[in-house]
Amino acid sequence: MDGVGRGWESEEAQARRQRERDAAVAREVLLILCESCAVGEGDHCRTKNGRVSEKPHVVRQRDAEATVDARLGYVGDNPVAVPDA
Repeated sequence: MDGVGRGWESEEAQARRQRERDAAVAREVLLILCESCAVGEGDHCRTKNGRVSEKPHVVRQRDAEATVDARLGYVGDNPVAVPDA
């Protein structure tokens, strides 16, 4: 039993951590300028027809994910220690 429990996380804790990350990414997306549709901070992405897009453009979404992951100290799906993050 030596070492059991180290680095292990329940499914509920994993789901909670994923929800928290997703919420942080959703907030961060609105703080980034979109290169694809040129909307500013606080605005949702627009389609080519000028309508509000259901999802942010991929570049904006990935930038937000990278920023949040760096802040939280994630590499892939695994949390790691990131100095000064």
